[in-house]
Amino acid sequence: MVQGPPPAALPALEEEASFPPQRHRENLEKAGFVGVREKVYKAISHGSLAQRQKPERSRLESYSLALFSRVLGWSPEEIQVFLASVRKELQDPQTHIYGKFHVVWGRKPSE
Repeated sequence: MVQGPPPAALPALEEEASFPPQRHRENLEKAGFVGVREKVYKAISHGSLAQRQKPERSRLESYSLALFSRVLGWSPEEIQVFLASVRKELQDPQTHIYGKFHVVWGRKPSE
């Protein structure tokens, strides 16, 4: 089992994100949109055969390096070993990735 980030680290990680999905609604309201609504969908990604044959190394690393090194204190070697096992699992057609898909919309105020 892999240890996740401590709860105290989560706000700091969210601040590092340039445009976290939790703030889409707030940002639209600040920009002056009215009637702003948000719907969050559960999304599953099976991935195409081409993606399974060659998972994107840079995207996987970019999502993982800050968390594992800064928050969990892993060494670069530990991170690379772990990511190699993740890449192997991503190639398995029985592996399904779930995530949240945020949809936010609003109306531009009439003049």
